[in-house]
Amino acid sequence: MNPCFYCGQPATIHYTSLIGKKKVEQHLCEGCARKQGVLADGPAASAPMNLQALVQLVLGQNATPDTAALKCPNCGLKYSQFRAEGRFGCPHDYDAFGEVLRPLLDRIHRDTAHRGKVPRALAGRGEVADLRRQLAEAVDSERYEDAARLRDLIRQKEGSDGPG
Repeated sequence: MNPCFYCGQPATIHYTSLIGKKKVEQHLCEGCARKQGVLADGPAASAPMNLQALVQLVLGQNATPDTAALKCPNCGLKYSQFRAEGRFGCPHDYDAFGEVLRPLLDRIHRDTAHRGKVPRALAGRGEVADLRRQLAEAVDSERYEDAARLRDLIRQKEGSDGPG
């Protein structure tokens, strides 16, 4: 029988999880499982595991007083409300909770920047914006031939991105 991770007594709760590509095994006695919030007390004790507490224990995401005090200045959503509901109140929450969200997103998606597909309607917009910036620089530095070439390229790109 394995000893409890915290106190060394015989463990009665065993679980295995994968973090990235690393296998993590945890063994807890009933007392430590209750202290860590992995095992519910009272009427809900029939449910063997509190999944959120288990994830927090394994990943080390326990809220600190600093994260508990985080609040969006725009909508007033507290970080604790976001954790409980799993929904943001407004787009500004990404900035307000960014420091806490980055490690979470990195663990979930293995990156904090979007690397997926872009809808066809939006695919060329970043490129056109870059060409417009280059056009403005060419005009400012009086490179009119380059500016004319860039203008024509922008018109071509905008014409090919339309419906049809």
